[in-house]
Amino acid sequence: MPGFLASYPGIRLSVDLTDHVVDLVEHHADVAIRIGPMRDSGLLQRKLMETHFVTVAAPSYLERHGMPETIDELEKHNCLTFSFRRHTPEWRFRDESGQPRTFNPRGNLLLGDGESMRRLTLAGAGIAQLSLFQVEEDLAAGTLVPVLEKFAAREPQTVHAVFMGPNRYMPQRVRVFVDYLAENLRADRQTTGEVKSVS
Repeated sequence: MPGFLASYPGIRLSVDLTDHVVDLVEHHADVAIRIGPMRDSGLLQRKLMETHFVTVAAPSYLERHGMPETIDELEKHNCLTFSFRRHTPEWRFRDESGQPRTFNPRGNLLLGDGESMRRLTLAGAGIAQLSLFQVEEDLAAGTLVPVLEKFAAREPQTVHAVFMGPNRYMPQRVRVFVDYLAENLRADRQTTGEVKSVS
C-alpha cells in the first residue's frame, strides 16, 4: 500500500482486512482479494499469484509438545482452525504413497482471519495450516518451522483481484490499483495479464 500511494498520491485508499467473502456492492468496495476457486458471481477477476498451504508451528510450541512425525499424530496436538463457514475444515496432505489424505483438525482456538492465526502460531499457541505467502518470511527467519513437510499436498491456490465490470467502464482508480497489484505480487506472468469473467 505505501508504494501504491506514493505512485498515485491522488488516490485515497480505504482498506478493510477480513477473511470473510464480502458483497462488493453492499460494502461499496471497488476491489476484493480472494484466494481459491472463484464462484460465478458476475464479477471480473485478474490473477495475481499462486500460493499453497503449509503446515507450521513455532519452535516454542514444538519444544513443549514435540514434532509430529505422521499425520495421525496431529490428533495429539492443538490445531488452530478458522471459524468462518466458507472455509474447508479439513487439512490436505498426501500419504506415504502420494495419495490425497485429509485430516480434520481440532483445537481450542477458532479464528476469523489468517493474520490472527499467524500471530497466535508465532506465539506458540498451536499448529496451523496457512498460505505460504502469509508465513514465508517467518519460515525464512526460523520463527515458524514446517510441520509434516514430507506429507505436504502443495495444491495450488490462486489469488485473484475481483471487481465489478464491464471492463471498458472500469474506473481508472480500480484499473491502476489492480495493475499495481499484478505488477508487484509474484504472479504467473503467462496468465496475470488476463481479465475475464469469474467462473
